[in-house]
Amino acid sequence: MKRSTLLPLISWILLGSLAMANVPATAAPTHTDPQTSVSQVKAYAELSVAEKKALHANYESIQPGDEPPYPLYGMKDINARIQLLSIQEDELGQSKDGQIIATVQVDSKGMPLAVSIYKAPDIPVSNFVVGLLMKTRFKPAKCSGKPCQMDFYYETQLPKTSK
Repeated sequence: MKRSTLLPLISWILLGSLAMANVPATAAPTHTDPQTSVSQVKAYAELSVAEKKALHANYESIQPGDEPPYPLYGMKDINARIQLLSIQEDELGQSKDGQIIATVQVDSKGMPLAVSIYKAPDIPVSNFVVGLLMKTRFKPAKCSGKPCQMDFYYETQLPKTSK
């Protein structure tokens, strides 16, 4: 695929589609990966008790009854865009694999305030992840039954694809 063909696609990923734009400091995240045991397509309210428990395990000081922030419509859109990034890099001959670890500071209204990247294969991937997570809308965290600010922990593996 030519670079000129990829630019609109890359712009779409970075800016997000209309569907993504409308997609729907308390407990600190730990460093475990919830995505392996939590449904990728469910919103937080649709998660089973076991899935919520797995997600809560990512937070060292979350109290019983509290809820962490979570992407409004689940992880599917975020992970699909990461997969697409991997495919595009492969097409450009710049394929990388590696772990991505980030936290998103989410306010009490579910809006991302800042993204911190702890691990990424390189700066362009890091910038892509920051842009993607800053455009994601979250279910706000709940602390003692009230919306509160809390970090959302994101970890995934950037898959290396092959032609």
